[in-house]
Amino acid sequence: MLVPFDEKLKDIALKIKDIVYKLGLIADYIVEENTVVLDDTTWYYKKMNSGFVEMKGYRDTIVSSGNFTAWGSLYLCAINSRDFPFTLTKLISSEMKAYATDASLTLMVGTNKTTGDYYPTTSRTGEFSLTRTASVSATRPVRIIYTVAGLWK
Repeated sequence: MLVPFDEKLKDIALKIKDIVYKLGLIADYIVEENTVVLDDTTWYYKKMNSGFVEMKGYRDTIVSSGNFTAWGSLYLCAINSRDFPFTLTKLISSEMKAYATDASLTLMVGTNKTTGDYYPTTSRTGEFSLTRTASVSATRPVRIIYTVAGLWK
């Protein structure tokens, strides 16, 4: 089977990087980076030769008063977990943030459980809640941001 010339060059470059890495001349290097869209989440990741991987994901969603449930004097909106582009061998950290794209919407991110889908795993983010001190009076756009670090090999 014939391999395209640029694929041959890429393979040679990775072999050279591996030799230089083993000689201790460079600390680490990227072996793969890609952007993947899974369902409604866009993931960007970098796999390093050492096995370390960093993933960043985002998705845009809409929240409204119907999404929030009263919990005492707070209002909570559950945000479901999302699959990673691939399964990690070890999860080092997982962070979720939410940014309202409307200045009139103030949100806090939190979770109240450490089992089930609420806890991040090697294959998916954790589930979390958007929290407000007042009910949402209209439909508002929100961007969810995920930052994950782990090992891929």
